[in-house]
Amino acid sequence: MAGYIEAGLGEGEHWISTAKGLLAPWLTAAVLSAAIVTMHAYSCHAVFIEYLDCDLSNKRLVVGMLALLLVHAAEIQIFGLGIYSYAMLTGEQLGGQSQERLIDYLYFSYATYTSLGLGDIYPEESIRLIVGIEALTGLLMIGWSASMTVVLFRREWFS
Repeated sequence: MAGYIEAGLGEGEHWISTAKGLLAPWLTAAVLSAAIVTMHAYSCHAVFIEYLDCDLSNKRLVVGMLALLLVHAAEIQIFGLGIYSYAMLTGEQLGGQSQERLIDYLYFSYATYTSLGLGDIYPEESIRLIVGIEALTGLLMIGWSASMTVVLFRREWFS
C-alpha cells in the first residue's frame, strides 16, 4: 500500500494505466503549444519584419502593437478552446466558481496565459498538466513579443 501512495497510484492501479492517463494531457499541451509557437513566429515576422521594419511611424507602431495584442488574444482563445475540448472529451472539470461554460474556460485561459492566476477558477485532475504548459507558453510568448519590441526600439533610437 505504501508503495502505491508514494508513486501517486491508487490501490490496485497499475503504472501503465497511470502512464496512459498522463499521455493525453501531455499530448494535448504539446499540440496546443506547438500551434501557439508557430502562430507567434509567423505573427512576429509579419509585424516586426514585414510591417514595422520598413517604416516606424507612430501610426504603424500603433497598428503593429494592436496586431500583436490581437495575436496574443487569439493564442489565449486557442488554449481556452483546447482545454475546453479536452475537458468535454475526458469528463474532467475546472474547480471553484466555474459553471463549465466555454466562457469560463476562456476566462481561465486568460488568467493562466498571462500568469495573473486569480484563483476563483482553478484546474483539477489532469487539466493541471495542460494549464502548467499554458502558463509557461504564455510567459515565453509575451517575453518574445517584448524582446522583439525592445530590439526594434533600440535599433531605431540608437542608430
